[in-house]
Amino acid sequence: MKKNLLIVLLFALFSFPAGFAFSKSENRSSALEEWTGVWSGKLDVRTSDGKSSTVEMTLTIEETGTPGEWKWITNYGGNLSKDYILKTVDPEKGLYLLDENNSIVLDYFFSDNAFYNMFSVQKNILFSKYLMSDGEIHFEVISAPIHSPNVTGNESDETGLVDSYPVYAVQKAVLRKQ
Repeated sequence: MKKNLLIVLLFALFSFPAGFAFSKSENRSSALEEWTGVWSGKLDVRTSDGKSSTVEMTLTIEETGTPGEWKWITNYGGNLSKDYILKTVDPEKGLYLLDENNSIVLDYFFSDNAFYNMFSVQKNILFSKYLMSDGEIHFEVISAPIHSPNVTGNESDETGLVDSYPVYAVQKAVLRKQ
């Protein structure tokens, strides 16, 4: 399995067109400037048991006065507010941290004008994405229980065992600048 994965990764690496290049750091820094402001929209929450709900969501991104740091404030329904700090680690590699100001710090990866994040909490795994597209921020969180994967495959064949985590909730919002 490891040999096949290595072959796939090498094939992908050498299959890029000769002119392909990652974004330069100055493009990433200037790209983050377009993220600043107050963004709002409706957050739709859907669960695997058929339930759904909608709540107002606001995301405020503003400079802190410290180079490479931004306030990242999320508000849900006017009742729940989360005040974070987005910190630059290595913009050339797309590495950032989201400091929750409570001893929790999450890794963020910035690529193709989107922030990506994955973490686990209370036996759940969550994947989040903030994508800037056409002047809007498309926000998404996918949740699954980490403690009860569906295990398939066969230890004795090339692929081995595969753990599949059944998604139980999806949250989505399209945020527009105010």
